[in-house]
Amino acid sequence: MNKKYAWGVFGTFWGIVGIGYAVYVEEFKKEKSLISYEVQSNTNTLDIKEEVGNLEIIYKGEDIQKKNLDLRVITLKIINNGDTDITENHFSKHVPFGFILEHGKIAEKPELINASNNFISNNLKISLDSLGRVVFTKLQIDQNHFFTVKILTINNRDSVPVIIPTGKISGVDSGFPLLIKENNSNESESFFNRLLQGSLMVHFTRYWLYSIVFVIIIWIILLPIFTFSDFMKKKKKERLSRKFIENTNNDYNDYTSLIHHFFLIEDASHVRYLLKILNNQDLVKSIIDLENNPNAIDEVLLSLDFNDLKKLTKNSNNKGDLVERFTNSSIYSNLKSLRALGIISTKHVEQGFLRYLREFVKYISIHYPEK
Repeated sequence: MNKKYAWGVFGTFWGIVGIGYAVYVEEFKKEKSLISYEVQSNTNTLDIKEEVGNLEIIYKGEDIQKKNLDLRVITLKIINNGDTDITENHFSKHVPFGFILEHGKIAEKPELINASNNFISNNLKISLDSLGRVVFTKLQIDQNHFFTVKILTINNRDSVPVIIPTGKISGVDSGFPLLIKENNSNESESFFNRLLQGSLMVHFTRYWLYSIVFVIIIWIILLPIFTFSDFMKKKKKERLSRKFIENTNNDYNDYTSLIHHFFLIEDASHVRYLLKILNNQDLVKSIIDLENNPNAIDEVLLSLDFNDLKKLTKNSNNKGDLVERFTNSSIYSNLKSLRALGIISTKHVEQGFLRYLREFVKYISIHYPEK
């Protein structure tokens, strides 16, 4: 298959895939607002395996050890991992944005330990209401931005405190729209959902980036193959030319060396077509006359085989176009070189050159058959 044709089909295919993917995402995927609560750590600060008689652990006047209590530190990350930016107006005015702690109580007001941008770190306020809920300021959280808080809790030693998110954001129909995730959870978002995340521009950019990387990888793989194949093909033609020169009694000179040059630069089909033309003196005359007589193209067309004729007449049967295409072809260029050297004219073809060409075509027909 022609390399240019193969790459054309390859590019067309991926273009159709890309357009279809973008249209699918735009038409069928709805943008999703989502805030996730990710419990990044939930660790016990008092990890005492055995009873120690005189050991006392006092926190705010209470002996934690004697009351069978634990102090735990929870690191909680709140992130906008939906498809849109969330502003303060997205939050419901009727439900606090924060969380409730079950199976334990908040020992101290949670502390902000990290934020993805200065706006959040400067404007986020954390408080505890009268019901023991942790309440965050309702502020803008852009897509993929987050903040992280550290929470000190007290709980019974035989239980583990659990974060219950509270709040409501517009655009989400469910009554409990905030997602809680723990880093040790076995649950993971499906591949298909992850594939559809992001805006149309994100998908468009992702498609072209992946396509470029894919094409580069394919090209890196195929280029050495094409290069090696062309190299081996050239070496084989050089070897055949050299053997023909060494093993025949035909005269090899500056003129006949052109035949080997045409074979190496073009291909076997080129020298076969050259022989077909030079065997027909009327055809040679018609080709030379093309410069002054465009109607001579009719004789040229009769000489072409089906594939060459199809290529020459593609998308046009206008004589002017056909003359221009033929006179721009490599065969015409090589015939002009032969004419300039006096090997061909409107009245004759140099017979020694023609004899050498016939023997060479016969030789390569055996040793280099056309694929």
